[in-house]
Amino acid sequence: MSEQHVESDGLSQRIDKVEAFLNGIDTLKSDFIQIADNGTITRGVLSLDRPGRLRFEYTDETPLLLVSDGTLLSFIDYDVGQVTRWPIDDTPLGILVQDKIDLRAADAMVNSLEIGGQSVILVSVDDPADNQQGNLTLLIEETPQPDGPPSLSLRGWEVMDGQGVVTRIRLEKTRLNLALADEELWSFKDPRTLPSQRRRRGR
Repeated sequence: MSEQHVESDGLSQRIDKVEAFLNGIDTLKSDFIQIADNGTITRGVLSLDRPGRLRFEYTDETPLLLVSDGTLLSFIDYDVGQVTRWPIDDTPLGILVQDKIDLRAADAMVNSLEIGGQSVILVSVDDPADNQQGNLTLLIEETPQPDGPPSLSLRGWEVMDGQGVVTRIRLEKTRLNLALADEELWSFKDPRTLPSQRRRRGR
């Protein structure tokens, strides 16, 4: 029983540590690499402002945009002139931009493993009431510090949709808690109102 108690305490402390780290991220700006299930690689810039707001802007020729204004997550395809929307809280990405991230309330599974000598914490969240929304697994690196507890850094995540298709996001050059004062980050030019020859430039 004592061994089980120690493991439970260790897990509880790990959850508390990860929660404190995630709740300490007010804003985030990062380059990202997106790896699709078929191996296709695209790149862009991620902006995030809790609560509720984020933007994936592709810097290559990918004619897509994903942006949340704090309430709705909009997926914009400028190639076909289509906009699809969901409440941000009903998507796997919702946990990232909650006002207060509560991993226990989200029934998150928290595990750790070694990858190439690097300690990585995996935080998996899904919605058992709605399997179509899929699940999200955060990858958080844990780096030992000589004069204190290990530091944490968000390296990316994986999203598996309801059909089992996996999309991987890797973050690079991440900057935390910068001022993101540009309100246009959380809006978009609606492709349905643009002539087809201007759609790609409408981003």
